[in-house]
Amino acid sequence: MLLIDVTEESEDKLNRTTWRFLFIDDESLFVLQHYIVETRKTKRHKYWVDLSYDRTDKRESSCKLQDVPFSDDIRHEVMDKFISQLDVVKVWEPY
Repeated sequence: MLLIDVTEESEDKLNRTTWRFLFIDDESLFVLQHYIVETRKTKRHKYWVDLSYDRTDKRESSCKLQDVPFSDDIRHEVMDKFISQLDVVKVWEPY
């Protein structure tokens, strides 16, 4: 199971948005697992969740899947992070 997070933070560091994707090996597919929008009053305060979506726990979600913003930039960032984790080797030796 591979999880990839994409986080966008505002310039003033008071707002943060995170998308977490789950990679499904059998289908070579990334699925949105979590979406969280967090804010805080000042940098000294901790983040509080304003909006959330969870694929496996819809009861605790405060927004629906269709309300989650999803752009090509996010899609490309997920793919780039995934590709950066791949290793190409000449010979594979099990542990």
